[in-house]
Amino acid sequence: MKPILKIFICIMLPAFGLAQQDNLYQLKVKLKTLEIKKDYRSDKDYLNTLNKIAFIYADSYPDSALHILPALAEDCRLSGYSIGETDAFNAYGDAYEARGDYEKALEYYEKAYDLAQKINYKKALPGLLGNIGIIYLNQGNYPLALQKLYASLKAAESVGNKQVILSGLNNIGTINFYQGKMDEAEIAYQKTLKIAIEIADTASIALAYNNLGEVNLEQNNPAKALRNLSTAYQLVKLKKYPGILVAVTNSLGDTYFRLDSTQKAIDFFQDALSLSEQQGSARATCKALIGLAKVYNSKGQQKEALGNGLKALQKAQDMGQTQLLRDAYEVVANIYEDMGDGTNAIKYFRKFKTYSDSLQSLESERIAANYKAENEFSKKELEFDRKTLQQRWLIFSAFAALLTLLVIVWIINRNKKRLSLTYKDLQQKNLIIEGQKKKAEETLTKLKAAQTQLVQSEKMASLGELTAGIAHEIQNPLNFVNNFSEVNTELIDEAGLEIDKGNMNEVKAILNNIKENEEKINHHGKRADAIVKGMLQHSRKSEGVKELTDINALCDECLRLS
Repeated sequence: MKPILKIFICIMLPAFGLAQQDNLYQLKVKLKTLEIKKDYRSDKDYLNTLNKIAFIYADSYPDSALHILPALAEDCRLSGYSIGETDAFNAYGDAYEARGDYEKALEYYEKAYDLAQKINYKKALPGLLGNIGIIYLNQGNYPLALQKLYASLKAAESVGNKQVILSGLNNIGTINFYQGKMDEAEIAYQKTLKIAIEIADTASIALAYNNLGEVNLEQNNPAKALRNLSTAYQLVKLKKYPGILVAVTNSLGDTYFRLDSTQKAIDFFQDALSLSEQQGSARATCKALIGLAKVYNSKGQQKEALGNGLKALQKAQDMGQTQLLRDAYEVVANIYEDMGDGTNAIKYFRKFKTYSDSLQSLESERIAANYKAENEFSKKELEFDRKTLQQRWLIFSAFAALLTLLVIVWIINRNKKRLSLTYKDLQQKNLIIEGQKKKAEETLTKLKAAQTQLVQSEKMASLGELTAGIAHEIQNPLNFVNNFSEVNTELIDEAGLEIDKGNMNEVKAILNNIKENEEKINHHGKRADAIVKGMLQHSRKSEGVKELTDINALCDECLRLS
């Protein structure tokens, strides 16, 4: 299986910057409130809210998005709200891209880009360039895809837009993945994961784990792949991201297929097929069908395999998605070969080879290297400009400091004369001060006595804090002991139920969990014991006399303290 090609680029533009994070229910409630206003269809707040809803629908339920977008775009146009119209065209592109209609998607993305340029909607341009690049990626046109993606990345880095940077890196990593450059793909996906964590974008975090899992699978490390994909699956199930859920489900199907767990693989691919059909995602449907064809073929069920493979091929042809066409032709060729139909096997294998070679073109690799070098050069130029600006500010600051110094010297000279006049007055006042000195000394003596009492109070307060800290340290392992004891009680009850049902394998698993928990209880009990012993050791008086010491215990304590 191949990684999902899009990382919800629509969330990078200001009019719908939080569309994926906003609660859909809250947006609908807000929409109802705004509809009470007179002429609400020309109200910018109403149009922006509807755009946010359209973007949420576009990625997961594109048909629903396409239902509301015509009226939305027209309302924006009639009210002269060009930013809203740009956003609506962008949502159109997202919806058609999710359905696999790349020609329509490209048409609307380019409309949005042209309008954004016309109205100087600068914040939208990097994201729209990325969207256009994704369409070319889906169509297998890597040179044009790389051109748009690197242009998007450069524009985003110049303004520090981390969401667009994350998206660009993800899609460049996807191109590396499709070309078999797994090490480069993994580096790009790790960068996207880091940025996604920095900006707390849960959807992008899940997507990064999904893509890393697929790279691990191609690196022949299914165990690591399963760990990353399980993390992604838990995140999307918890946060309910339908578009990413179907991608992760497909990836898990492929992973279990590699692990020879064919029934689990079938279950996941069937789930992915059902989800993708509900969402109207042609790409995800095609992937699920390809996965099912592979699994059925491995089980010797060539009839079911061929049916799914041909359906996947038809879907890929309808979309014109180059990567899926390659994969579909490959699986159909393999099925015909296993059926002993050499003529059809060769026919479909030739098609597979054609699409495979087109994705591995040397031209796209050369362009990728050029754009990468150009992007690095642009970063150095920006850094140079930044340092130059810093130097100019330093020079300006130096001149400002010199001028300030001259003013200070003039003020000091002027005040010097004034100080001479006041010197005599000060001598007279010194006599008065001398008389007050004795009173101050007496006061100082009283203050020292008060200070001694204050120090003693502080010591007692510190002792109280120390006692609280020790209690806290002891409470931690005791909490673990109590918690694991409660868990064991629940596990014992579950074991009893499973024994009644005759599920001995489940009982063994529960007993293993109880054993692990008992080991943890023992560990934390020893930890509490060690804290108490440490307290007793600390409270012992030291007489300064040499005495016999357990060297092993001393070394262990030194290591623990280190």
